Amino acid sequence: MIEIKNANDDQFSPSDIQQLYDIVIKGYELTEAEIWGLNYVRIFPEDYDKLIAEGSVLVATMKNQVVGGVYFYKIDPNTYGFGLLATDFNFKSKGIGATLIEAVEMIAKNNGANAVTIEILRVKGVDVPSKLILAEYYERLGYHYTHSEDCSCKIHSEKYKRLIAPSDFDFYTKKI
Repeated sequence: MIEIKNANDDQFSPSDIQQLYDIVIKGYELTEAEIWGLNYVRIFPEDYDKLIAEGSVLVATMKNQVVGGVYFYKIDPNTYGFGLLATDFNFKSKGIGATLIEAVEMIAKNNGANAVTIEILRVKGVDVPSKLILAEYYERLGYHYTHSEDCSCKIHSEKYKRLIAPSDFDFYTKKI
């Protein structure tokens, strides 16, 4: 059984949070190598700790083991977004990601929102298999493609300079 709790819950030890952070780093390092290169660090530990302190990170556990997490945020009164969705590759196809997304959708709905959005960062004009699978995954969960934009729309200039390939964000939205 998958349990979802807020990462700033006192039940999580520093080693649990480190395990969650490691899952995020490994997941993005493997799935965004074509965008950032090898050994890319998606988010620094201190920045991830700030998101946790804000109460904006959910943790998935199975049998008291950390198996995934997601960062969620309010965009406007009607819309929430999420990112840094990552699950332990050892627990693939167990429904962890979908359960985390459902938890974000419930938080959004309980706070008066009527939509949730997600962006997929991808290399322009290249069909990377992991990104195609991710887009299909979100569509199966009820998210609909709305548009694409150059990734400079959301990535600050210093980080943008580190891209190894021109990239876009594909935006997906789900009405809740």
